[in-house]
Amino acid sequence: MLQLADEVFAVKNDPEQLDVNQEVLERLMRIHPATVSEYDDGNDPVA
Repeated sequence: MLQLADEVFAVKNDPEQLDVNQEVLERLMRIHPATVSEYDDGNDPVA
């Protein structure tokens, strides 16, 4: 999921976006579990 997000949104090249990594995902989950979700329709993650 992280690789897909990086390829699509290129956050590492945009200083105005949050560079989401495993540490950031864990922090967001601690803030509230609904901040991070994943949906896989059987053809890899889509959201």
